[in-house]
Amino acid sequence: MTRARDDEPIRDATELPPAPVATEQGMFGTPPSPLLDEFDGLGGGTRRVAAWLMGVLLAGVIALWLVVLSASQATSETVALPAIERGIVALTDLDALLAVQSEQLAAQAATGEPVVVGGFPVRDHAVPASEAMTDGAFDLDLLRAAVLGRSALRVYASGVAAFEGGDEIAEGASIFSFGGGVKTLLESLSSDNHSTASVWLWPLGAACLALGALLLAAGSGFTRFTALGVALIVAAVPVALGSLALRLIVDVAAPGGGDVIVDEFVAIARQFTALPLRNALWTLGGGIAIVVPSLVLNAVFDRSFRRTTTVSGELDVDAAASGR
Repeated sequence: MTRARDDEPIRDATELPPAPVATEQGMFGTPPSPLLDEFDGLGGGTRRVAAWLMGVLLAGVIALWLVVLSASQATSETVALPAIERGIVALTDLDALLAVQSEQLAAQAATGEPVVVGGFPVRDHAVPASEAMTDGAFDLDLLRAAVLGRSALRVYASGVAAFEGGDEIAEGASIFSFGGGVKTLLESLSSDNHSTASVWLWPLGAACLALGALLLAAGSGFTRFTALGVALIVAAVPVALGSLALRLIVDVAAPGGGDVIVDEFVAIARQFTALPLRNALWTLGGGIAIVVPSLVLNAVFDRSFRRTTTVSGELDVDAAASGR
């Protein structure tokens, strides 16, 4: 007599399935299910529901994490400052100002006083004379780089308020107009937005890891890895589609006519829509890389289990017949 669990009645040993025995002739008896459904303390149905809920929640959190990650990357100094510099050059025609004033600027640098570019609309862009000189000689390219670097940092910290009359730039303009779009882009590439995105990035990443671990624990067999891969795919698809939609909006909303300023800002905006698309494609590829092997392994082991069960059943029948 034996007791399977404390909450089950005592059954006779003859009622229990025979233990499988492996011999040179094959497997006698039926091995337990590889998914161990018989020993699932939660119950098969409860575990499947839990795994499904974890998968849906995980997909949503991963999608949100991808958006926050893309925002953090776009607003980082490494990515944002070069884009802001391109925008400043397009808006202010800095190269033309430097070319026209090159002699006056050289004279300013020779006096040792800070160099100020006349007509340049970014506030507080004055450059120390030493930063515009190379071996004691005035260097226009060096001055250009210094002016752009200081101006980009000002815009990165203050947005369009860094420009003279910046508070009135595109005031009341729609985000879909060129002026409103430029203002929105420059205001978005800010240190404050980068700090906000960075604050949310790590908690969301930790939530993704925790939910992924719970999904693997709630699942069974190789299907748990399939569920994880599907969650990655489901999270990546809407982010990728959203990125493509944003790129389409930028292309459609941009006025035609071949304007240099418009073309430059459209190129900058397209550059930033590529960030979430790239992140989504990497996530999509990771999901596929998990799903395909897990499906193959699950099919292989399931077929092996079915073949073993069939062979062991046939051997049991032969053994019973020979014993008569």
